[in-house]
Amino acid sequence: MNFGPEGSLTNTGRRDGYYVNAASFQGFEPDGTSGVSVAPAGDVDGDGMDDILIGAPGVKQAYVLFGSSGYAAFRRQLTMGNLNGFDGFKMYGEHAGDCAGYDVAAAGDFNNDGVDDLVVSAMLSNAGEVDGGNTYVIFGSQFDAKLDMIPKKKPDGTYGAAIIADCDIEVVSSAGDFNDDGFEDMALACPSNADGSGTVFIVFGGDAIKASTELSDL
Repeated sequence: MNFGPEGSLTNTGRRDGYYVNAASFQGFEPDGTSGVSVAPAGDVDGDGMDDILIGAPGVKQAYVLFGSSGYAAFRRQLTMGNLNGFDGFKMYGEHAGDCAGYDVAAAGDFNNDGVDDLVVSAMLSNAGEVDGGNTYVIFGSQFDAKLDMIPKKKPDGTYGAAIIADCDIEVVSSAGDFNDDGFEDMALACPSNADGSGTVFIVFGGDAIKASTELSDL
């Protein structure tokens, strides 16, 4: 990550050029593929600073790194396995091989509670389908260091929601307020459906989000 523009290139006296004022975030598991997807997350913890969302589908995880003025320190490094709930947190998919984190995006304020939300694709998580996966919406809040994308303690939609598909949701994105109802919406793309024609779903936000939604019901 590069910071700038002013002062972003700093000559430290070396003859081979300039350093870039930046921070680096390291994956921590072999074949974790951290960084396959990266997106701005908005301000998901409500502290007034923007955050970053990183997918690691090789280990069915996604990471949120909280924005901080501390990253202005020169060449700051952080290992994502050490996120502690203060500098960020880890999200875990439901089962091995579900590719949670294949794509990630900011969802805007999907449930209209004043805090930005997240959307994470786990395109192979729907074990009941030959090709199918879930997309998880995680509502912005104060977070623990680790959490399951589908929490066992709060299955009622107050924490987040699962959007269930019978195709591989490979791309997720905010759609803005697509239907002009005052709520942020999201777009989910399934380019590899049964006949290869591709489908994009628009899921409307609201203030009464169900714990799970079947895209086939839309």
